[in-house]
Amino acid sequence: MACGHDPRRGILVRTLRFGVALFLRHIWVLTAPAAFLAVAVWLGVAYHSWSTVPLASLIMLHTAFGLLGSYVVHECGHFVGLGLCTHVSMVSVTSTPFRLSLNPAGQLTTRAALGVAVAGPLSAVLVGAGLWVLFPELGLGWWYLGHAAFLAPCFGDGRGGAQAAPPLATPA
Repeated sequence: MACGHDPRRGILVRTLRFGVALFLRHIWVLTAPAAFLAVAVWLGVAYHSWSTVPLASLIMLHTAFGLLGSYVVHECGHFVGLGLCTHVSMVSVTSTPFRLSLNPAGQLTTRAALGVAVAGPLSAVLVGAGLWVLFPELGLGWWYLGHAAFLAPCFGDGRGGAQAAPPLATPA
């Protein structure tokens, strides 16, 4: 996806397109919860036993909007961060079923690299805080708030952020 000369132009539309495509590419994650929900509904219709439908619905909700949704928001945060970098002309996507890499074409300053590394987890944490405040009874916020852990140096975002961060001053 080319960013053009003005990185802010069309960033919302490009990010929404990217997020929807990412969600659809990984929709296979919903296969087991959808099957469980279908069986629960079938049991309800066939045997007038609707007791498993709320549980199956909750599992489906958390898989779709918790697990997959937080992943999409996290990656969209990185995408927006790269899209706002003035020296990045294009962002290519390399994807496997369990991994996604955003590869910028162009130059990233140290400050921009730090911003992009932090943008993914931070965007998920902000959405999680909003979900926790607005809809605490759903419990979805924790999926998003958990993305703060990706800032640890043992994960890609934390490692990238640590490499891009300026060195700490040491006392003389």
